[in-house]
Amino acid sequence: KFGLRNESPSSGGAVRSRRGFLVGACMFGRAAVDASCISKGDVEINNVLLFILVRKRTIGSGTWQLKGNAAESKKTNSIDMLHGPLAKKIVLFSIPLAITSILQQLLNSTDAVFAGQWLGGDALAAVGGVAPIISLFVAVFVGLSVGVNVVIAVHIGHDDIDKIKGAVQTSAAAAVVCSLVLAVAGVLSTDFILAAVNMPAEAWAEGAQYLHVYFIGIVFLVIYNFGSAVLRAKGDTRRPLYALAIAAVLNIAFDYAAV
Repeated sequence: KFGLRNESPSSGGAVRSRRGFLVGACMFGRAAVDASCISKGDVEINNVLLFILVRKRTIGSGTWQLKGNAAESKKTNSIDMLHGPLAKKIVLFSIPLAITSILQQLLNSTDAVFAGQWLGGDALAAVGGVAPIISLFVAVFVGLSVGVNVVIAVHIGHDDIDKIKGAVQTSAAAAVVCSLVLAVAGVLSTDFILAAVNMPAEAWAEGAQYLHVYFIGIVFLVIYNFGSAVLRAKGDTRRPLYALAIAAVLNIAFDYAAV
């Protein structure tokens, strides 16, 4: 439940009230169930629905405001989903999410293009053969980040600064620990993964090399997804897009340099 304050001019004082919103449980449950197969479209829908449910309400002549919301809004990358009409804000919030989804899918596709055009069939088979494994890891990270998004967004809606800081610090620590564990486990299990996807013998060495590079750099992917979830929780979908766009350009540059 969210603690709200009615600041009606005619009331002469603040009258506290409670309004319950069924947000966290249902969405975090979905993230847990769909962690291995969640699509980026589901994440966009969940983000939009979450902000709709925690938005500001106007009742009669009084204005319902979140506790502690005394400062005026400043021009930032964030979109204030708690106040005012939602239609335009939902569009502005969703467009960067859609572009981010496209860019994230293009990272592996770019590797496949360079491998096929400049390195030959074996390299293309190596990149394409491990693509389902990489997609699985991306789906898991996105699913986990949805849980982070929900928790922080609920605390922002409740205007609980201490819990917001705690959730951000916890998510940062979890991102670092998870990425290190996955990096070590992934490098050690490379041969098992290649055998599981039935990698051809002639592409085995290239596939192992590609997976090693991916798992060593997985820390950046995990931190990006968790950091993006924190920013999106407060309505900022632009900076995650900017960061991923820079990563996509660097990926192309490094691919070109490597071949």
